[in-house]
Amino acid sequence: MDAKEIIEAFRAPSRLWTRGELTTRPSPIPPANGIYGWYFDELPSPGIPDIGTIVGPWALLYIGIAPGSPGSASNLRKRLRNHLTGNARGSTLRLTLGCLLAERLGISPFAASGKLHFGEAESNLSAWLDVHARVTWVEHPEPWSVEADVVRGLGVPLNRAHNDAHAFYPVVGDARKRMRDQLR
Repeated sequence: MDAKEIIEAFRAPSRLWTRGELTTRPSPIPPANGIYGWYFDELPSPGIPDIGTIVGPWALLYIGIAPGSPGSASNLRKRLRNHLTGNARGSTLRLTLGCLLAERLGISPFAASGKLHFGEAESNLSAWLDVHARVTWVEHPEPWSVEADVVRGLGVPLNRAHNDAHAFYPVVGDARKRMRDQLR
């Protein structure tokens, strides 16, 4: 699949999965390379402009890839599990959502090995994802080769990589900076 076909797949996904469905065993997530998209029925922040991809009540706000580069041992199953059950130290999506939802969810930052996370309050973020998030994916042998075109083509506001021209880019950066500043 080329970037245009992947973009179309995210505009009309065949299925959106819940966090609960994806954390079962055996996992429905393939241990393959690919691109995944996160859809939300509630915006994590006011002022997110130009939501371009809407599927029913779900707005596509974030795109990720697995692995991130050739030679990496990551895959869709490993990477999505990190977002679904991990913490903000290992998930850019969780970090961004936590920064944007901090006040609403009552979460505060902690630092470990120089990386931000939300400690015990990660469970608050997981509970919010349970209700407000859905995920889908497209398998692709070299997702890093199409990531930039897919991110730009879909206009997903929560991505930082390949997205500095998006109007929401500075808002995400400011929210993350505020969290880091709280630790000082």
